[in-house]
Amino acid sequence: GIGFLQYSQWMILPTIASGLTCLGMLYLLFKDTIPSHVDVPPMDPETALGAIHIQTRRTSLNDLIDLRMEKQIQGPFDFAVRFNKDDPRLGDIIKQGDVGDIVIVGFPHDEGVKRNGGRVGAAKAPAKFREFLPKIGTIVNLEYNADLRGIKIVDSGDISPHLDLETAHDQLRMRVTQIIRAGGIPFVVGGGNDQSYPNACGLLDALGRNAQVGVVNIDAHLDVRPLKDGKAHSGSPFRQLLTDEMRWVRKGNTFVEFAAQGNQCSAEHWEWVLRQPGGSIVPYSSLRDPSTTVATKWAETLEKLGQNAFVSFDIDSIQSSDCPGVSAPANFGITSEEACKMCLMAGESASVKLFDMSELNPLIEDYRTPRLAVLMFYFFAMGVARRKAAPKK
Repeated sequence: GIGFLQYSQWMILPTIASGLTCLGMLYLLFKDTIPSHVDVPPMDPETALGAIHIQTRRTSLNDLIDLRMEKQIQGPFDFAVRFNKDDPRLGDIIKQGDVGDIVIVGFPHDEGVKRNGGRVGAAKAPAKFREFLPKIGTIVNLEYNADLRGIKIVDSGDISPHLDLETAHDQLRMRVTQIIRAGGIPFVVGGGNDQSYPNACGLLDALGRNAQVGVVNIDAHLDVRPLKDGKAHSGSPFRQLLTDEMRWVRKGNTFVEFAAQGNQCSAEHWEWVLRQPGGSIVPYSSLRDPSTTVATKWAETLEKLGQNAFVSFDIDSIQSSDCPGVSAPANFGITSEEACKMCLMAGESASVKLFDMSELNPLIEDYRTPRLAVLMFYFFAMGVARRKAAPKK
């Protein structure tokens, strides 16, 4: 007989050879199915550990709720969530998909904020938004006479976070175009405000060259800065739009800056906006005139936008005492109650075809602000439900 060491000497080469042969065969067999990269699920580690049985990239809100009810999981979804059948919330009706009355799209990119010298963190916004989404908002709201069972809300997931910013903008523009052509209202959650230019282009592409469009930027800033080294950033989206020869210039379109603050907008940029065809500014100070209200000014603005409106809501226009989790907090601004009312009115308006929300930054504050962002979405959804339920004129 032979000992263990002698046996090992005889077998080591055949073992290595057979292992390498098997590895090569497995590679040849499965190489076409191996992804070049694996997308990171849109959740933080605590959520991943709490929902360990959910393996899909775009987690179903209903599956996650069912899991939490079964296991009584506590974690980033706030207090121990135990939904009751007599108190359904948004998570009970939102499904995955690309076709619906409202289609949620996440844009997890903040490279544009970085290019503009701002504080990064908005790339985390879509995931944080979805953490709060299931548990906020009753489905039937008797106070506002809104029944969300009459509309279809779907979540189409995120634009891939692995793309460079320019490619991500192209992907976003195409996604918005597809949703609008399918009859849905995209609700895009950013991400930096640079998303607003590709969003507007998506609307214009969907409606065709002859359509007239109205765009409103609800923002303390004008966001009409020139490009930096030829690249887009969070301060440039509306200069890009207003100078787009193919889609915007000489088309009779309307552009409104709403709640702009003179202490944050250069005189040169302010005058530039007013020189553009169809351009106008509703200063923040005018909203505080004793003879009017924010709701009145907002109603006038919606009417001015015409039949095809895009509402872009940069939440740093909301006062920081209500909305601290943004890149550039405002010491004064629109209140959270006024913001929700504006979202309700936008949803109710038949002219609104697209809505985006920018600059939510969970790295700065990750509870009150994302909760407010979801509440604004809820009020927008109630408005759409009331729009759908209203008698046809």
